[in-house]
Parts: sequence; C-alpha cells; structure tokens
Amino acid sequence: MIQRAVLALLIPLFVVGAVVGGVATATESAALGVGYALFLALVVFKSLKLRELPALFRSAVMTSATVMIIIAMSQLYVWILSMEQIPQLLAGFLGGLELTPILLLLVIAAAVLLIGTFIDVTPRFC
Repeated sequence: MIQRAVLALLIPLFVVGAVVGGVATATESAALGVGYALFLALVVFKSLKLRELPALFRSAVMTSATVMIIIAMSQLYVWILSMEQIPQLLAGFLGGLELTPILLLLVIAAAVLLIGTFIDVTPRFC
C-alpha cells in the first residue's frame, strides 16, 4: 500500500525536479506530471478506465475555459482602471490624507487586498 502511495507522491518531485534541473519548462514539466498521473491511474492503480477519459478531458476543458474567462475579464477591468487613471487618483487621495506612516501602510495594505481580489497580475504585452 505504501509503495503505491510513493508512486503518486513522486509526481511533485518529477515536476519540480524537471524545472529546477533545467530539463523542461514549467509548462512542459506540468504536462509530464499529467502524463505520469494518467499512466498511474490507467495502468498501475487501474482506478480509471479508458472510456472515462473523454468525459474527464471535457470537464478539464470546461474548468480551464472558465478560469481563462475570469482572467480575461480581470484584464478588461485593469484596462478600464488604467484608462480612467484610477491608480493616480487613489495615490493622490492617499497622499492627501494626513495619516501616520503605520496607518498609511495599513490603509494601503487593505486597498491592495481589496483591489487584488479583482485584478489578475499576469504580465501585459500590449
């Protein structure tokens, strides 16, 4: 039983090891991890049947599409904020308040926490 668990617990080691060792990029390493997990589920553990794969892949595609739509909408939100110069307005407002340095840091931390729930920080290339 422990030997079977060790096989599954090796997945993160393979994924991180491939990236750190310079063998693969993060995306390639993740794909290798998925392939290894599929191999374990289909061949070693026999907990997944081949006929279940299309429904499994369909579910994964739907989940990925949902996440990508959320990221796209957050990018639209960031663009609107940028065009309306909201960051500059917020900086001017916070700079105009007469707060102690500690209180100012707390207000900025709260603002970043609030705003960060709606903004994706993926780099923009345009």
